[in-house]
Amino acid sequence: MLNHYNKQYWRFLLFSVLFLTLSQSTFAQNVGDAIRYARIQNYGTARMSGVGGAFTALGADFGAVSLNPAGLAMFRSDEFMFTPGFYFSSTNAELNVDGASSFNDQASKLRFANIGMVFNTNHNEKSKWRTVNVGLGYNQLSNFAQKTYYEGSANGTILNNWFDIASPFLAGGGNPEDLYPLGEGLAYNAGAIYFQDGVPSYDFINSPAAASDRTHAVSTRGTNSEMTLSLAGNYMEKLMIGGSIGIPIVNYRQDATYTERDPNGGYEGNVAYFDNLTYTDFVKTNGIGFNAKLGATFRVSQAFRIGGAIHSPSFLNLTDNFSATFEYQYQDQTELGNITDYSNNDEAAAEPFNYSMRTPWRGVFGGAVLFKNKGFISADIEYIDYSASRFNLTKNFNDAGTQKMERDLNADIQRTLQPTLNYKLGAEIVLDVFRLRAGYNLLGKPRVTDTGFNSAISFGAGLRKEAFYMDLAVRRSTASGSISPYTGSDTPKGLTDSKNIDVLMTVGFKF
Repeated sequence: MLNHYNKQYWRFLLFSVLFLTLSQSTFAQNVGDAIRYARIQNYGTARMSGVGGAFTALGADFGAVSLNPAGLAMFRSDEFMFTPGFYFSSTNAELNVDGASSFNDQASKLRFANIGMVFNTNHNEKSKWRTVNVGLGYNQLSNFAQKTYYEGSANGTILNNWFDIASPFLAGGGNPEDLYPLGEGLAYNAGAIYFQDGVPSYDFINSPAAASDRTHAVSTRGTNSEMTLSLAGNYMEKLMIGGSIGIPIVNYRQDATYTERDPNGGYEGNVAYFDNLTYTDFVKTNGIGFNAKLGATFRVSQAFRIGGAIHSPSFLNLTDNFSATFEYQYQDQTELGNITDYSNNDEAAAEPFNYSMRTPWRGVFGGAVLFKNKGFISADIEYIDYSASRFNLTKNFNDAGTQKMERDLNADIQRTLQPTLNYKLGAEIVLDVFRLRAGYNLLGKPRVTDTGFNSAISFGAGLRKEAFYMDLAVRRSTASGSISPYTGSDTPKGLTDSKNIDVLMTVGFKF
């Protein structure tokens, strides 16, 4: 039997691969944890979302605290606000073969995007520090709700990789019970990998590139959020300085089902004996961490401001729970065989794996032009190097196998990811007590093989009274990507195009 260390090693190895190939998210390319937890969409309030998140040089909005904490210094009173919202995702997917049909799947979720409290602890016109404010609250940074489905006919099978791993091991006298329990071990126990005349074999042994009909359905949900405690001061109405401590909270779940079927069926089909197979997997990740931000805003003139902030990495402690099932049907002349094997199929019984991750540093810079009593125009640029993400898999298990897997995984991140720039533009028009807003984003893609940008457009409106305000915003983003049910150079892929709509409403009170 596998010892405890090897079980943990193989479990995490598969799900690292699954993350890098299966995972769907609300934004751009699907390259798993390294991108999922490093990429954030900081639009915690409706006002900030309405101007496309271009708020680095502005302030007096709690959503900006997770962007540039110096903006907290611009609050002139105590304030409480909260932001409920609705998220909708629509994904078109098709198999990357000629003539494939496109399929659309949708996901939606009510969400709570923000809640915050600002304490104006000092407001003294005679002091050089005109205001010293404290902020405490919550901003949702990412939403992972998405569903993807495609089907079609393509060459190859998920069994090829499993057999390539299992065959030399079994041929060398290895114990079948020591095969990886969520991959080739499942296939062996379900009868998809077997001994023929004392030699490891499988039904595709003479036709590994045979065509089969396949379906692939992936559903993800969860959020990446942040609790934040911030302090900021306003020096002589010229320089605002702020810092914050953040506690990121990760909650992610993925469910996937993949099937293959011989279009001509069973004993005399494309693959002798093979009829169909179904592989399902589930993974749930929860975690918590910490980060820090330091920022400043400088009022060059009454009409022009610049601002910038540095975000430390988020140091995340994460726990994965996962399970899988494999069902294999075959036909031996007139006999139909149906064998199903389970590995931790009960979600409650899934064994956890604990590890940690460090996201990259992030830098933001922006400028804003204010038109007295008329509104503003703002622009931001954000830099993040996705290749700087790092995993620590050996915090609990420091055996040689886990060390090697950690090195390989981090090297793969360095090789396949790249630095990116995000550009954000926003504007607000003041019409007495009413506000109209718009924003546009160009968001860099993190994979080395990707070019161009994903985009987002947003619109908003608001009502501002002396002690009360309400803002509404709609943000529409688009992204393209791909998913694969298994790894390999010739693996069929589902090509995806997603459209995501975020609707937010912020209600705030000043006192």
